[in-house]
Amino acid sequence: MKRWASMFAGISVFILLLGWGMTQPATRTALSTIRWLPALGALACATLSPVLHAWRWQRLLRVIRQPLSLSVAVHVTTWATLSNYLIPGYAWAPVKGVVARQIYGVRLARAVPTLLVEQALDVLGPLLAGLAGLALLPQARRISLATPSAAVAALLVVAVGILALAGWLAWRWSRRLQAWLSEAYQATRTLLRSPESYGWAFGLSLMRWTVDILSVWLAAAALHLALSVPAALLLAGAPVVAGMLVPIPGGLGVREASMVGLGYALGYPTGLIATLAVLARGIALAGLGLAALVCQPWQEAGNG
Repeated sequence: MKRWASMFAGISVFILLLGWGMTQPATRTALSTIRWLPALGALACATLSPVLHAWRWQRLLRVIRQPLSLSVAVHVTTWATLSNYLIPGYAWAPVKGVVARQIYGVRLARAVPTLLVEQALDVLGPLLAGLAGLALLPQARRISLATPSAAVAALLVVAVGILALAGWLAWRWSRRLQAWLSEAYQATRTLLRSPESYGWAFGLSLMRWTVDILSVWLAAAALHLALSVPAALLLAGAPVVAGMLVPIPGGLGVREASMVGLGYALGYPTGLIATLAVLARGIALAGLGLAALVCQPWQEAGNG
């Protein structure tokens, strides 16, 4: 019941923002004269993003001797991402690990460290983008950075502590789980000791963060909305973090509402920002589907 309630709440906010944006004259004008070249550029960036995401995971798996083709990695990544729109909370990593194990034979214990690294990087990217945008804005106060940064650090420390305690208790009480955790530990050591993993992880993450921010900036340009670099960083990063903090499928409605609130604070037309939030979500989903479709023939050829 809670799952459907959270999903309904997110969809309701999404529809309300879309409807409200459409009532604004500036929005209707922007949509009637939409610039298709920036819109297509935003779609291209949104299509490249899951490919870079999957490529990063593929390289990390190769380090721990669990090879997958890039097309298969894209297939698993897109399905795991889409699952976030059906299951509230943080289902992306578990779904990705289970699909990789059940269909492609990737050992879950060895894949867990790579999924944890990916999850951490997926939080770090938008968080850094949001903080950088806030720091670069002329009207931003430096003191405002201290509280959210300290809160995020405290939450991370608490989360790591809880996970460590749970792992220790499980180690003590379950022999079968001891073997599983031992395998995961060995994979983690291999990953941490490999210089290759650091280069690929951070290099591809930086590329993915860049195309995600560029996609939002180009979507705004398609609506004749000129975002400054700090505003683009803030609007592309902070709403993603906000969506991760609530148990609503895909952060639907939360990201969009956060973008509208930030855009209003920055002085942009609220109707246009609401339309941008909805458009950016639609482009991201379309790019996800295109990435899956483009890689599907390669995946089938690799399986044949």
